Amino acid sequence: MGFGIGLGLQYLTRNFVSGLTLLVEHKIKIGDYIKYQEIEGHVREVSARAVVVGLKDGSSVIVPSSLLIEN
Repeated sequence: MGFGIGLGLQYLTRNFVSGLTLLVEHKIKIGDYIKYQEIEGHVREVSARAVVVGLKDGSSVIVPSSLLIEN
């Protein structure tokens, strides 16, 4: 059980640190156009854990910050 909790906390911590990196370094700003895999759109929100991307059809997708930093 402790192993599972440790893995979950590792993922949460990685997203949080990546989000802080994005916020502090201003690598991604609101209004920027990004393309990540099949997701294309304008950044609507940047938070400590995720980035909200607005798609062309008006919907939004939440992308974890660690995915944007790592890729």
